[in-house]
Amino acid sequence: MNKNSIAVIGQGFVGGSLATVFSERGLEVYAFDRRENFIADGAHHICPADGAGHTLENFVASYDGYRAANNQNCSIYFVCLPTPMKKDGSADLSIVESVLDKLSMLPNPQNIKRIAVVKSTVSPGSTESWNKKYFLGSLSVVFSPEFLTEANALEDMRNQDRIILGGPRPHINEVRNVFQQAFPNVPIVKTSSTTAEFVKYVTNIHLAVKVSLANEFYQICKALDDKGADIDYDKVIEYATLDKRLGKSHWQVPGPMPADDTGLPAFGWAGSCVTEGTVVDMGGHYLTVEKLYEKAQEAITSSISLLSANANVDAVEKKNIKLVTKRHYCDDVYRFITAEGAVITTTPEHFFPVKRNNEVVLLRANQISVYDSMFMLIDGKIVITAIDHIEIEGYEGNVYNVELETNDTNDDDLFWIANGIVTHNCFIKDLNALCHLAKQLGVDPKVMNGAWQKNLEVRPQRDWERLKGRAVSDGDE
Repeated sequence: MNKNSIAVIGQGFVGGSLATVFSERGLEVYAFDRRENFIADGAHHICPADGAGHTLENFVASYDGYRAANNQNCSIYFVCLPTPMKKDGSADLSIVESVLDKLSMLPNPQNIKRIAVVKSTVSPGSTESWNKKYFLGSLSVVFSPEFLTEANALEDMRNQDRIILGGPRPHINEVRNVFQQAFPNVPIVKTSSTTAEFVKYVTNIHLAVKVSLANEFYQICKALDDKGADIDYDKVIEYATLDKRLGKSHWQVPGPMPADDTGLPAFGWAGSCVTEGTVVDMGGHYLTVEKLYEKAQEAITSSISLLSANANVDAVEKKNIKLVTKRHYCDDVYRFITAEGAVITTTPEHFFPVKRNNEVVLLRANQISVYDSMFMLIDGKIVITAIDHIEIEGYEGNVYNVELETNDTNDDDLFWIANGIVTHNCFIKDLNALCHLAKQLGVDPKVMNGAWQKNLEVRPQRDWERLKGRAVSDGDE
């Protein structure tokens, strides 16, 4: 075999970015996604290559056979699947565990040792329990947390500054060798799986608590200002963060991703919005998003459907609307004028899939340049269009957000709707999962509970409850 190879199960933000970057760095990458969504056509292999049927069983047989034929005694599977929040706050690990169960039990005539590298966020102790469960089988589990942001997942994967691996040796060393090939200059930390799992929670929840604390600071500043005090929250944070220990991120209040239906700015952890003139395609019948909002108020929302595309913008589908929300907005908006003369107007933080260097990447409006290409739906077909120029201008009026229904619990809550993106927020499920674990261990998570209560206070519409799919489980407690 001329070069090393890996398999990636799941092609969402994490799996798609990982497959693309490992392929760029010289590894043979075999990618599986049961919905056949892939982040970049041609960037990596789609197995099974013999076209025997797109099932996990065929994928594993094909990849194991490939490894065995090239004198490799182990197969490395990166598992990048959702772990949404159950009603009781705990993490739903059923999707990940169902795949691990299959990896441990599927026929293995070549007697290949399988290593599953779990990239999904899982409860501390999960990997250790899986290794005990599969001890007599042909599967070992290693945990490796990801630290990506959805807006910049691909660039974050390319430019990661640390890699953490947790699990049993020597299997952890096999995984380290793969990462070293792709990221030769990035520090790799080897530790216990439970330590690695907890690192991921600490990172996300520290930022969540920071956002809630920032909102509380903002409320105090506003109350003082209302009483006649000369105080500006933004200036307070600007001067406070001269102390480098506080960091520069997650202080913005309201946050950068508004998505609420109160007509107020979005505080706490939140989505994105397009202006009232945005046109959506209902399948040959067109409406402005403003009219769509009015229509949604008069009908059962799920009876209204739009043409959309998957996260990789390579297939058109029709999905029911879950929710249309609006709020008042007064600030700059971005106007993208395409080569065909189409005009797309949106708030700066709204997400778009664009083509950059022949790859599909997800960017906020204020990150897109004229050198990128945008996707449009024209007569029900996806068209790649060049950007002629970008304008920034002031706007005051309503902006709208559209959420579509997912098909199942493994369906990403990321959708392309005409010219817009909606997405989810990991803070919600991770904070609640750790609170649930703390209570099980007899620890009272006062600070985390306080952060959660502050978020509910500043986001009273509880829009997180509508994020079915990756963020919130459709199942019972």
